[in-house]
Amino acid sequence: MKGKLRILALLLGTLVFSCGALSACTETPPTPSGDQGGTQTPGDETLGDETPGDETPGDETPGDETPGDETPGDETPGGETPGGETPDPLPPAPEALVLSHESGVYTNAFTLAVSAEDSDHAIYYTTDGSIPTTQSTRYTSSGISIVDDSQTREYPLTAGVAYGNPHDYGNYTYGTGNSCTVLHFLEVDGEGNTVATKSASYFIRSEGRSEFPLPVISISLPLEDALSFYNDIQNESKERAEMEYFDFVSGERFALNTQIKLGGNWTKGFPYRTMNVNFNKDENGDKNTPVTVDLFEGRTARDGGELTDFKRFRLHSGGNSQVISWFGDAFTQRVAAEVKTVSNRSLDVATAGYRPVEVYLNGEYWGMYAIREHYSDVYIEQNYGVDKDDVIMLDKSPNIWYGNPGYYEDEKVFNTDFHFEVAEDDEDEQGMALGTQLFEFLYQNDLSNLNNYETFLSMVDAESLADLILVHLYGGNWDFMYNNIKMWRSSKVDPSNPYADGKWRFCLHDLDFSFESQWGDIGVNGANGYLSLNGQQAPAEEYLKPNTQYLTGNNYLDYYLGLVGRDGGNPLSYHDACLIASPMRSLTFQDLFKQRAEIVNEIYNADEALEILLEMEAEIEDVQPRHQARWNREGYGVTEWRNAVENTKNVLSTRAYLIDYFNDYDGGAMYEGGDYLMHQIRSALHRFNNV
Repeated sequence: MKGKLRILALLLGTLVFSCGALSACTETPPTPSGDQGGTQTPGDETLGDETPGDETPGDETPGDETPGDETPGDETPGGETPGGETPDPLPPAPEALVLSHESGVYTNAFTLAVSAEDSDHAIYYTTDGSIPTTQSTRYTSSGISIVDDSQTREYPLTAGVAYGNPHDYGNYTYGTGNSCTVLHFLEVDGEGNTVATKSASYFIRSEGRSEFPLPVISISLPLEDALSFYNDIQNESKERAEMEYFDFVSGERFALNTQIKLGGNWTKGFPYRTMNVNFNKDENGDKNTPVTVDLFEGRTARDGGELTDFKRFRLHSGGNSQVISWFGDAFTQRVAAEVKTVSNRSLDVATAGYRPVEVYLNGEYWGMYAIREHYSDVYIEQNYGVDKDDVIMLDKSPNIWYGNPGYYEDEKVFNTDFHFEVAEDDEDEQGMALGTQLFEFLYQNDLSNLNNYETFLSMVDAESLADLILVHLYGGNWDFMYNNIKMWRSSKVDPSNPYADGKWRFCLHDLDFSFESQWGDIGVNGANGYLSLNGQQAPAEEYLKPNTQYLTGNNYLDYYLGLVGRDGGNPLSYHDACLIASPMRSLTFQDLFKQRAEIVNEIYNADEALEILLEMEAEIEDVQPRHQARWNREGYGVTEWRNAVENTKNVLSTRAYLIDYFNDYDGGAMYEGGDYLMHQIRSALHRFNNV
């Protein structure tokens, strides 16, 4: 009951808070006397938004609904003008603390006044992220001075960041001098009973909200908890935190309590790490009603409907792309989601939303992150109309591929033969049974047999599988097939829903290296189709021969099919390659694969693809200097970032028709209309069909 009363209080407080949301972002300097200056709003608990985020590999068990927290309701900012208060449509929440200045950005220092509904109640507060108690600083009528102390304060969380298992990609010198003030309040009655709690974040910036072109997220929790979750790269410990979201451009904002933990696998070895927030449940474990916020600026569900209800999201560090363009995966997915062919054909793969933000952790600037949707049962329900209780998700994880087998002894969750995992809440083991059934069928059967191929078509959406492989291939992404495959299906068949047909479908995930490959010394980009011997181009007459002494350049279709290893390494086992190698035994699937390749080629070669890239570059360019100063990685700064983006532009603009060199070399005999992707496919399939 207590949790429900708190939710009601937050709902009422939010309606009040939203009336002043825009004024908190105004650049009118507040007076240091506690004067409202048009910015006071009783109850500054605003509502949150949540986004399921595509996980970084191994980031979270698919479909896992770990206890989160979220304030139910819908928060729309604005309505109040500086110097005046908009009448409140509902009476103030009786338990809400009242702040003279709501969370936000201000141009000058000021004194914050705090009051309780009952003057006999005591108010305590902290400024270090810790949870206030009656032993904390007690609020007095003199107020709290809010100043910009970025240059004089301590940065204990930054100082306590552990490298964990750092990769040999350069040294870091953490930058400081950029912060905000975070306050946690506790109101108690005369008996010492908790009446209300509240958190607020304040930014003092001389230029006001114009200094924040991107939304800002402020996360705060006790220092020991922050160090515990952020440095625990092995166990991914979960902690509770307060989170506030501000869009100082549109005025949208929310505040809520959330669960937080690390995400990622390999990239957890970097000090700049992905974080996952989940507010599906409150701190008492009670389900919250999803909030409705347009977090992704108009992104819609696959049926064109609104996509605004969320329960969690990822704060993505850029993964392996954090020292390249930073948005390699997000760019590849945005093109797949937003661009269609001239004939209005699109790709049949799930994609995750993207929104760059800046993050403050316990008031310390933590750099630029991307809010990403989380592939979950709720995501599938929102986008495909399949009841979330009927959604089964499967994740091919490098944790299983590389990990200690003893760690994956729970056979209900982990399949160590085919290296995939299912949701921990798969109580009836249906997900494990269906996943194992699929992979064992692919592994054991020859799909050149028509009956076997028909069985395959009853189990898998072939177009979705082809699109998944082709997008990775077109972008030149090697970090694939043995991991980074997320797939889903409905456990029940609903004839009225084409997506509830019991077939496995696929999600684009972790394409960090896509369109990122540097140019080779022969003028061919990293996503090429040549064979090499001792680093040199293989003779033309040897090109189509399945000769193991020749290594592929980076025609990753050879790698995906298990023909050769990457960079001279061992080929993928058939356990890992069978998802594509088995159906590719069917000439019918090969024909479908080539047909879908035409769609992929047209979409990524469209003018809209380059326009999206330019837009994403411009969106984060102004934030790059302070982001790079924060992490200060040796050998990578703003100049290197710009060079990496320029390289991505070059790869994208020339990827489709890399024929000049080869036409000079072999007369273009292996090309069909200069289509380089088709050249890759034909050459790899020639080797595949003859091995």
